[in-house]
Amino acid sequence: MDVQALNFEKIKRLMLGFTAFQTLVAGCRLGVFTTLAKHPGCDRKELAAHLELSEHATRVLLLGCCTYELVTKTDGLYYNSSMSEQFLTDESMFPIIGFTEYCEVVQYKPFQLLTESLKADTNLGLQLLPGTGEGLYKRLAENPELERTFQRGMAPNDRGSRQLLFDAKEFADVHRLLDVAGGPGLIAGLLKEDHPQLEITLVDLPSVCEEASAAFAKSGSTDLHVHPGDIFVDDFPTGMDAIMFSHILEVFAEEKIIFLLEKAFDALPEGGKIFIYGMACDDDESGADMAAWGSLYFMVLASGEGMMYPVPDYRRWLTAAGFSDIVERTNDFENMIIIASK
Repeated sequence: MDVQALNFEKIKRLMLGFTAFQTLVAGCRLGVFTTLAKHPGCDRKELAAHLELSEHATRVLLLGCCTYELVTKTDGLYYNSSMSEQFLTDESMFPIIGFTEYCEVVQYKPFQLLTESLKADTNLGLQLLPGTGEGLYKRLAENPELERTFQRGMAPNDRGSRQLLFDAKEFADVHRLLDVAGGPGLIAGLLKEDHPQLEITLVDLPSVCEEASAAFAKSGSTDLHVHPGDIFVDDFPTGMDAIMFSHILEVFAEEKIIFLLEKAFDALPEGGKIFIYGMACDDDESGADMAAWGSLYFMVLASGEGMMYPVPDYRRWLTAAGFSDIVERTNDFENMIIIASK
């Protein structure tokens, strides 16, 4: 393929990207991938019956699914692609159906205001969500169903997407961990399973802590606690020997991140550890996909600030806050974990 043809393929995928995403959404909502996981090798008529669609609608949907490599077709029979088996079924190690629904319900329309948000240097997409809260998370707290959609999408109950965090050997030396903005408690619960010695206190907004408290009670563990509060206004609970920021610091501007790191430093004893887990862009800020999505998502909707910062920024901020012995690890899923000591 010559350069012109290759460029046409690239620009075509960008220009028509909305059709790929909406095909993914329809496939998830209609149960295409879960159906093919249970009944691989369906013909079009059989799949139409399973999905309760007309055969023509199924034909059109399957054309899209095959085009975007969600489904494969062999001798007139349809199968999930390996990608769909990995990410889009009930048995997927790293399920993203909830995240896809969050993108559709909460993000899709606000992203149409990206140009305006960039010009205004603030998250104008927020105005498309109901409520009066000054930020996305307070706006979600006013809308329980949207908040549940957010939590299902951004904190799925799986290990595969966070193994870099769970495998951190430094947790072996931790007994009392503060999980800052820990959401509905899924990560804390899974972390407790892998590191039974941990006693974890989760701090988040009151509405989120209610959900986390219910999840902790259901688990039967007496070592999982909640502490409702505003992480910028209220003091961190005392007596912790480690503090974890998981998928939260990147939401904020540099000065707010420095404030939280200094606050964590002051709350920790000598020798206490800090764990920062999330996603990072390349060091030269030329990629990657999830880093680009996250940074634009913060700009247009979540906060109007922040980005998937490169790892060197975190090293600089941690050093300035007084931390030392900084260790960093990354993986192929664009995740990073940074651990440092006081």
